[in-house]
Amino acid sequence: MRDIKARFIGQGTLIQGDVIIGEDTWVGYYCFLDGLNAQLTIGKHCSIANFVRIYTHDTSYRTVYPKRHVKEAEATSVGDHTQVGEGTIVLHGVHIGSHTIIGAGSVVTHDIPDWSVAVGVPCKVIKLLEKVKE
Repeated sequence: MRDIKARFIGQGTLIQGDVIIGEDTWVGYYCFLDGLNAQLTIGKHCSIANFVRIYTHDTSYRTVYPKRHVKEAEATSVGDHTQVGEGTIVLHGVHIGSHTIIGAGSVVTHDIPDWSVAVGVPCKVIKLLEKVKE
């Protein structure tokens, strides 16, 4: 299934497979959104900066064990009202919460909760944001 309601998708961005993008979301230039092996969901009112890569699979073990053809695949998601900074990589199976900021150049290897600021390699929460009603 593909359901894309984004207000903007930048030139050079590649969207493959089962990808859902919520309304009023901005996707920058030269991003890769991988929904080939599991569903990728990006919420509404998000900003996905240039050169962001979000994956739903990993073929590392298939390379190491070629006769096993192992491929790990898990759904990946970004909540509503979330900013993903330029050049960030989000690995398969990760769920980034709503109202969250991911710093540029981060590598997100595990879930990030709602209302937080997270940065780094690997990405870690450095601050919790004040919750407000929408």
